[in-house]
Amino acid sequence: MALPKNQDEWQLAEAEANLRTVLDRAMAGEPQQIILGSNRFTVSAETAINQTNRPKMSFEEFLLTIPKLAEDEELDIPPRSSFDERPVPFDDVE
Repeated sequence: MALPKNQDEWQLAEAEANLRTVLDRAMAGEPQQIILGSNRFTVSAETAINQTNRPKMSFEEFLLTIPKLAEDEELDIPPRSSFDERPVPFDDVE
């Protein structure tokens, strides 16, 4: 049975019988939908969506990428008194 070139929806039995084709098309960047009753499941290649070609960096390396303040710069931190207007949780508990 020849498959239409643009088919991207499959009944479950069709998808099982043509799994390689379904996966090849998903890896080619064409998300495929498998239909089971009233539910639809989308198959797409993770490498095309979630991964990048850059090497993974550790958390330490990530933190070191954050821009640093110059020696003559100061971080503007609001005074703690500005938080006095917030209600204190459980203030009514003795």
